Amino acid sequence: MKKVFYIIILLLFCVPYAYLSVYLELAGWGLWGYFMAVTVPYILSSQASKLDNKYIVIAGNMLSFATSYYCVINYATEKWTYFCTPFGPMGTIKVISLFILLFSFAGWHIQKEILDRKSRKNKKTAG
Repeated sequence: MKKVFYIIILLLFCVPYAYLSVYLELAGWGLWGYFMAVTVPYILSSQASKLDNKYIVIAGNMLSFATSYYCVINYATEKWTYFCTPFGPMGTIKVISLFILLFSFAGWHIQKEILDRKSRKNKKTAG
């Protein structure tokens, strides 16, 4: 059963979150794309911590970066170049992916701490 959850989490990480965040801002959605790019991997990594597998988070973030990289190479327009002026389109994707990775590991550690506290509380009440 764990393997099914691993596959589902990895499939949900295959979405190019960094690319979509910039794309949605260029499309006029404001910061909603960035919010989605940070919260969805945060939730996925917290679920992966329940399964106690850190490698799923690392592999998932690598997949998300790879799909974002692919999308920028194939679908970025001149509008992207002007929007991402200081870094360029690829640099912007790298920076956003770094923030996604940081929030993913924050979700991992927060959920892990919650689970550890619950297990210590259960041991205290049982023993």
